[in-house]
Amino acid sequence: MNIEPKNSAHSEKTVKITRSTVCEHFMNRQCLLKPITNCWFCKYACFKELKSGVPEVGVCKYPIKQTN
Repeated sequence: MNIEPKNSAHSEKTVKITRSTVCEHFMNRQCLLKPITNCWFCKYACFKELKSGVPEVGVCKYPIKQTN
C-alpha cells in the first residue's frame, strides 16, 4: 500500500501511518528479529509509546531518521 506518490517528500506534510503501512521510503531499523518491510520496522517511523500498550497509529518523518 503506497501512502504517497513516488518521488514525493513526506517532509512537506504529516503522513499518518499504521504498523502495517508500507511505502517506497522503507529503511530497516537495527534489530535482532528478521524485519518485515512495513512502517513498524522503519527508521523514519515515529510511534509514540502509550501507557495502555503498543500504538496503532504513528507518523512518517521521512527524510528525518527517528531511530537506528
